[in-house]
Amino acid sequence: MLAKSGTPHTIGEKLILPCVKEVIETVMCQSSTSGLSTIPLSNDTVQRRIDEMGDDVESQLIQISSRTDHALQIDESTVRDNEALLMGYV
Repeated sequence: MLAKSGTPHTIGEKLILPCVKEVIETVMCQSSTSGLSTIPLSNDTVQRRIDEMGDDVESQLIQISSRTDHALQIDESTVRDNEALLMGYV
């Protein structure tokens, strides 16, 4: 969700965690310090998780494509300003 928002990843620590703490304290009438302080939402952690998800998707695609037959279709076209565009479909 942090990655999809298009905002800096630091928003997790600065906005999301304080909001969740407030909701838990208000709605559940419980102290939120015990569980929420263990949730890592630092910029580095979020970026690492995004990179790990991307690597996982790439490895899954490689595994799937190496086990199946596929065809390749390549097409070249021209877009505005005479810029060439090469498209490949698998």
